[in-house]
Amino acid sequence: MKVDVLAMAGGDGSRDRARREDPAAERARRGATAELARASGVVRVNGTSMAPTLAEASWVRFAPGRPRPGDVVVFHRAQGDLVVHRFLGHRPGWWNRTGASGEGDRWIVTKPDAAPEFDVEVRASAILGLVAESRPSPEAPWVDLSVSALRRGLSVLWFGRYLLRRALRRLTRRVR
Repeated sequence: MKVDVLAMAGGDGSRDRARREDPAAERARRGATAELARASGVVRVNGTSMAPTLAEASWVRFAPGRPRPGDVVVFHRAQGDLVVHRFLGHRPGWWNRTGASGEGDRWIVTKPDAAPEFDVEVRASAILGLVAESRPSPEAPWVDLSVSALRRGLSVLWFGRYLLRRALRRLTRRVR
């Protein structure tokens, strides 16, 4: 679920303007958007990938923190997009792309609630914060998004499925 910070920042929210920019200007604007989101801790979501947890055009409030399986996190992708998805876990150290096991090299696995597949992995350092509250409109009261034990358990099962699929893919590549 992509995040729209322009509406919160008083911008016009025009996506056409962003498409006409050159790539360097687009990256700079997205970096500024991520910094604005980090400073304010409130963003508006676009899309339905987190339904029914978060409806389209909902507002979410997030704060820095260390995610646990099942938490909803705000992170930015390499392209600069801000995304709100459910955190499933850290990829095991022996799967790190650099082979190192330092914190800066860790990768996370996330998944939208409304999709059957996992996201592309992102660096752990890309997490801006954990979503604590949401509201469907600016006038509505904030609703706590505490994660239940059942949701955490389901997230652990999803992560186990992810690890099993990755291991099977590695084995089939080695056999060929």
